Amino acid sequence: EGHGYQTLPSADLLPQDDQSVLFTGATITPLKGFLAKGLSSPGYCLVQKCFRSKRLDEMIDLNKIPDWTHYFTMCGMLAAPGRLDEISDEAYTLLIERLKIDKNNLLILAVSEDRDLSKYWKARGIRVEENDGDKESYRWKYGIPDIHGRGINFLLRKDEGHPYRELGNLVSIENLEGEVKA
Repeated sequence: EGHGYQTLPSADLLPQDDQSVLFTGATITPLKGFLAKGLSSPGYCLVQKCFRSKRLDEMIDLNKIPDWTHYFTMCGMLAAPGRLDEISDEAYTLLIERLKIDKNNLLILAVSEDRDLSKYWKARGIRVEENDGDKESYRWKYGIPDIHGRGINFLLRKDEGHPYRELGNLVSIENLEGEVKA
């Protein structure tokens, strides 16, 4: 809100107007309607209850920490096109300055063709690893014809010696011609 985003309430876990998913599994589910309407700047944000039903065997194994599965709360935003540098500044300020995360404990995973999304982070001393052999891990589908996402993944570790765990993503939502929609 402090950056001007319109805050929306958390949507239902069972989406009423989206037949492309069974459950609300990410913040994009209740925000997809804005892609067709267009976004006013700076955009929208919400804290969303989510449910993912993959890897159900991990739900009952108390020795495993779920990796972005099951029931969780996700914070997300959908920003107007043309704001990549501003969004990156906002995320950097939150992670490094406000939350005081050590830069050495952040890792960006990407593919080389998405350097436009990762160059900001690399220029600020955040380690970026490119994995061109696993391009699909950096691509998203939204159940909307001709709309897809390409992005970078943020990982965080407690400190050196601990494993990295997925923290979130920065995704450019585009049409088939490469025009950024959000």
